[in-house]
Amino acid sequence: MLVAMSDPSATDARFRLALKAARQGAWEYDLRTNAGYRSPELRDLLGVQNGSPSLADYLSNVHADDRPRILEAFTQLRSGQIDESVVQYRFIRDDGRPIWVEQHTLVERDDHGEAIRLYGLSRDITARKQAEHALQDLNATLEARVQERTQQLEEERAAQAAFVAFTEAVGTDTDLHALATRAVEVLRAQFPNCTGGYYELDQHRWTLRVWSEDLNASPDLLAILRAGLPQDTPSFARVARTAEPVFFEEWDAAAEQIEQSGQFASAAAYPLLHDGRVQATLSIGLRDTPRWSDRDRAVFRAVGRSLSLAVERAEQTARLARRNAELAARTRALEGFAALTRDLGAQRDAHALVQRAQDVALSMLPEGYAVYYELDGDTWRLRAQTGDLRNPELQAVVDAGLPYAATRNLVLPWTTRQAHYQDAYDKSTDDLTALVQHVSTTATLPVLVNGVPVGVFGVALFSAHRWTAIDRAILETVVRSLGQALERAQSVAELALRSQELERSNRELQRERSFLRAVLESLAEGVVACAPDGQLTLFNDAARTMHGLDASTLPPEAWPAHYKLFEADGATPLTTDRIPLVRAWQGERVRDAEIVIRPDDGPARSLVANGQPIFTEDGEPLGAVVAMHDLTERKVAEEAVRRSNEELRRSNQELEQFAYIASHDLQAPLRAMTSFADLIARKYADRLDARGQVYLGQIAQSGKHMKRLVDDLLAFSRVTTEERTVQPTDSGAVLDGVLERMRVEMDAAGGQVDRAALPTVLIGAGQLDQLFQNLVGNALKYHRPGVPPRVRVRAAPDGPLWHFTVQDNGIGIEPAYFERVFEIFQRLHTREQYEGTGVGLAICKKIVERHGGQLWLDSTPGEGSTFHFTLPGA
Repeated sequence: MLVAMSDPSATDARFRLALKAARQGAWEYDLRTNAGYRSPELRDLLGVQNGSPSLADYLSNVHADDRPRILEAFTQLRSGQIDESVVQYRFIRDDGRPIWVEQHTLVERDDHGEAIRLYGLSRDITARKQAEHALQDLNATLEARVQERTQQLEEERAAQAAFVAFTEAVGTDTDLHALATRAVEVLRAQFPNCTGGYYELDQHRWTLRVWSEDLNASPDLLAILRAGLPQDTPSFARVARTAEPVFFEEWDAAAEQIEQSGQFASAAAYPLLHDGRVQATLSIGLRDTPRWSDRDRAVFRAVGRSLSLAVERAEQTARLARRNAELAARTRALEGFAALTRDLGAQRDAHALVQRAQDVALSMLPEGYAVYYELDGDTWRLRAQTGDLRNPELQAVVDAGLPYAATRNLVLPWTTRQAHYQDAYDKSTDDLTALVQHVSTTATLPVLVNGVPVGVFGVALFSAHRWTAIDRAILETVVRSLGQALERAQSVAELALRSQELERSNRELQRERSFLRAVLESLAEGVVACAPDGQLTLFNDAARTMHGLDASTLPPEAWPAHYKLFEADGATPLTTDRIPLVRAWQGERVRDAEIVIRPDDGPARSLVANGQPIFTEDGEPLGAVVAMHDLTERKVAEEAVRRSNEELRRSNQELEQFAYIASHDLQAPLRAMTSFADLIARKYADRLDARGQVYLGQIAQSGKHMKRLVDDLLAFSRVTTEERTVQPTDSGAVLDGVLERMRVEMDAAGGQVDRAALPTVLIGAGQLDQLFQNLVGNALKYHRPGVPPRVRVRAAPDGPLWHFTVQDNGIGIEPAYFERVFEIFQRLHTREQYEGTGVGLAICKKIVERHGGQLWLDSTPGEGSTFHFTLPGA
């Protein structure tokens, strides 16, 4: 934009404000001086700094493609062709951004008509131009879419026309080849210069079944197509693989491996599916059209889809017809069977039901007979028959029973639980070839009761017959209904049996109730019970005697005062929540709860109660029950026993103290007696005669024996008087110490001790040492002459205890003395035979029992003994 104003300072301020408000800028250009002027508003609008541009300056900012139009307008204004112009052009701002400008120009002329000056207004129309361009683009897009939609509508119209033509031609026809013929005719009408055909896959060959009449003019090609093309023919293989319509452009007969088909320029095939697989195709060949247009593709697809839908409809119609026929047959069978089983409630004979089912089945089939077998061990037994077998020998064999394995016509349905049909009866199936020559067709079906086979239902027909779907429906419906009838008959019988059992159970329950009531009334224990609401429901005779009252309807809160209930001390009144029956009623298992009853007219009674809540099998509460035992006499007896035990304990303690003191006090005179005897033997032995020597020896020997008795008595006394020390002790280490001390004695006897790993037990080490010392010492002492002693020590867990065994091969002990050997001072042999005092085993028994164990023995005289003892484990 050129602006050339002679006097910029003379511009009116209001004019500038108006220009700014209108978003326009003013300019002038002097044609004589080539000088221009741009108003500040215009400079801001155009984004330029130069306010006084020349024509060249101005044109340098105009887009190169628009400069010719600007110059042409200026030329026309200068020459006088026009006095006013409006030009739209692109202007390049100083920052390089293009904008659209609309320039309105007027010319000033002198008195001679020469153009001397140009005046103009310019404004930015970039936004308007962008909107115009967008509108143009939108119009172009809409026009393209209209054209595309018009083409689609044309294709759809053509496809719909083809579909309508096929539908009108087909009508209600359901014959497959007739439908294919109509489809080929529609293709010929839509594509006049085409050849159409319908192919089916038969024996791995695509065979032409229906074709257009024009193909008769090419007998060689027709013969090839009717003979069938290999399944892997490329065009057919592609359709079968994709299961989608395939269009072949610029047909190549050699590549497609179809001889005599070179006359076609293009081809197409539409797949027809059956059970999810391509089993047929609708095909077309075009002679003068090498490429398929979108319209032609749509038309062919429409015809193919129409044929596919018609074929599917025909198949559904055929299936529906078959199902209707089967349903009608099943209905007839059910109606016939229902008519014959109306008196089922009175009929208990299952085989009579089978014969009725046989009557129904045979009434709907050609001439023959029906049999029903049940398996008896390894033999098929004939249980029901309707109709003549027409062979007496066959009848005799059947009546006698058929072997299980050889009669496969019965084995198959029995084992598979599926019907077995033979359109042509294989006479070797049942190993009855010579007897069943007159039988042509058989069917055997399992009879299931609650899903389990109970027999086989067989039908044999004398004339050749093919088992149709309707025949199968009749037989299977009859046999299934028979199974259901047998189930109902079985249910009726079971119901009758259950009714009898229930009646018997009720009688037994009544007897049990009477018996239980008598038992409860005869019990010495008091039994009380309450219902879920806390009301007393049972109070037997013993409970009435204990309480001195009968059952009351009072609530539990009133029971303590009503029945005079107290704590075990007999003085503290029993609170409601402490009553054993209330505790059980509230869900607690009550064990050994002691209470006292103090009736007004009788002595106080001490009772112990046990009880629990009562629930049904489903967890529903039924109340609670408590049994009470009278402890009054036992309490008196326990007090008497306690006093007796206390007296006995004190007496035993005095006896043990006496034994200890007496044994200790005897030590001094025994030592003096034996010492003086030894002194006499040393100093005066030569002065004594033989008899004196004997007497002196007996005095010394008796003194020593008396000392051993006193020592053993002291040891026995210490076992019971010493404080019992219980600590974990390694029994193996203790035994090893004992064996080490006895090494000299053991070696002298040639003895051996075999011990396994021994446990740690709770006993003082000293007393365990004494226990092993006595048991192993006895094993060495009482060995058989000439037999080296063998001792075997073992231990095994026995609950919280350890079970020890000390086994020897000595002289053994008679069973009559098994208890006596553990009594103090009891000996089975004289001192001349075996040394000892008879205290050792008594000490062992006392040690074991003090630690909560037991000591016993097993023995066989002449073979050895085994001493058993138990001690608590650590």
